This record gives sequence, structure tokens and C-alpha cells, in this order.
Amino acid sequence: MKDKLMTLIGKRIKEIRQLKGLTQEQMALEASLDLSYYNHFENGKKNISIKNLLIITKILDIEIFEIIPPKKDLFLSKDEKNSIEILLN
Repeated sequence: MKDKLMTLIGKRIKEIRQLKGLTQEQMALEASLDLSYYNHFENGKKNISIKNLLIITKILDIEIFEIIPPKKDLFLSKDEKNSIEILLN
């Protein structure tokens, strides 16, 4: 669930960033983050601290709750559960 959560948060931040016409380079620079790290975070490949998440929401001029996905989106789908069962058996 943690990986799925970070992927959904990164995806939401990317959507908002693009709507505001900002580049990853601008975001990374403004947040004092390495561009590669920022890219990996936004694409769900790296975790990010709450502190940096708050900095990003401040840059985007949004509230943190706007990037947190609904609880229903964090649970595994039936196909995901079946895939895990197949791997474990």
C-alpha cells in the first residue's frame, strides 16, 4: 500500500504542477531538491519526507489534503490480489 500511496501522491502532484505550467526543473529548484530525486518521487519510484511534501504543496499553493488520495484508491484490486496469490503459491 505504501508504494501505491506514493505513486498516487506523485501522480497528483504532477497533474497539479502541469496545470500550473511549472516544470520539474522549476519545482526541484524551488524545493531545493535534486532534479533526479524529484523526478523519481513524482513518478512514484522514491519516497519523500513530509517536510518536502509540505514544501511542494506550498510551492503549488495547495493544501496537503489536496494530494492525498481517497482511502478507497489505496486498496488492492481483485486482479492485484490474484496476482499476489499466484506468486505466493
